[in-house]
Amino acid sequence: MIDFFRHRVYRAGIAIVIAEIIVLGLVGSFSIYNISEAVDSRVESQVQIPGQLMDAGLLDFDAVEDSVQMSELVGEEFIDGMVIGIDYNVYYSLNPDYLGQSAEDIPTLDTSLLNIQNPSEVIHYTNGNLISVTIIYGLDGVTPRFFVYVVVGNGVATAEKNQSAQMFLLGAGVIVALTFTVVALSFGLIQRLEQDLTAKERLAVLGELGAGVSHEIRNPLGSIKTAAYYLRMTIDNPSNEIKETIGILERESQRIEHIVNSLLRYAHPKPPLMILASYKEIVKEVLTEISIPDDVKIVNQLESDGPKAFADFNQMVMACRLIITNALQAMSEGGQLTIGSKTEGRDWAVLSIADTGIGIPAESIKKIFDPLFTTKAQGIGLGLPIAKSLVDGHKGTIDVQSKVGKGTVFFVKLPLAHSAAPLD
Repeated sequence: MIDFFRHRVYRAGIAIVIAEIIVLGLVGSFSIYNISEAVDSRVESQVQIPGQLMDAGLLDFDAVEDSVQMSELVGEEFIDGMVIGIDYNVYYSLNPDYLGQSAEDIPTLDTSLLNIQNPSEVIHYTNGNLISVTIIYGLDGVTPRFFVYVVVGNGVATAEKNQSAQMFLLGAGVIVALTFTVVALSFGLIQRLEQDLTAKERLAVLGELGAGVSHEIRNPLGSIKTAAYYLRMTIDNPSNEIKETIGILERESQRIEHIVNSLLRYAHPKPPLMILASYKEIVKEVLTEISIPDDVKIVNQLESDGPKAFADFNQMVMACRLIITNALQAMSEGGQLTIGSKTEGRDWAVLSIADTGIGIPAESIKKIFDPLFTTKAQGIGLGLPIAKSLVDGHKGTIDVQSKVGKGTVFFVKLPLAHSAAPLD
């Protein structure tokens, strides 16, 4: 039983981790690429500002000799600036040693960029620096007169890209760590249950596990679900692969939440709030809540003036829903579900739920109400135990008859209204 529960939690945890890694990898690559493009675009726009202002007559050529003013325009990593004539003579320069020299004699200057055939603004990366060359034209707007040559370092931009990547990786690491925490806590709680569980103490230990699950798992599980919702809402035009992996993340989170809720429901049943109710009303409510497969026929044999009992309407709806759902799952290839009611003697109101499904082997009949016992690939083994716990809380009983290959009948018995007062 414990091995089964451990296996279920392990599979769900691994599925979530794999889905998270895939989604975060795809989203991370896309986000980091966009951030890098945005930073490059901003830096490239900044480095062109001096040339654009000089071309518009809003900035004097000698501004390239003022490192403070240039740093304010292009950023703190301003390295060099020159105004060079078409004849390659350096007229203005941050480095006074270059004044009056030919650009061809300056070893750090790439004269191939000083080409009037180039576009009016050239951006070039070299040795980790960013170079902007702007052509200044004469009053006729046609004759080139000067080149504005500006060099800035790329360290700040690189640091900004790295910081963005690190922040994303940190967030992704937190999400994955939360998932591992959920799985680790689950295994820790299961290990504690495995050490303490005995037939006599089973309900008490499940109660402890339920409380631990509620406190220790729901908070990080909520963070995982919120992260999945955030990814779904913030990714524009996600690919089918991203949609599928986010869906896996959400579905597997819901499976763990279902396990948590089932444990709590079984371990801490609420006392019934009794009212006068009939099986007809209860079953009618159940059939409006669940989806009946097209290949399953419902045969209603409920008596119109059938027996009434004092019962908690919502709890009995839940108990009957669990039994009927179990019956429908047993008829995976279709069949007939027959629901009837009758009075047994002077004391009992009886509801019968019969399916034509696969049936239950004799060796399993005594175990179907044991918590965590199941023969279904996707089951957790708490549906029928919860149903029995709810019926027991009404001082009722559940009996079962089954034949392999023929089907199964569940009999839910509650005290008749005239034979018992409402429970406090």
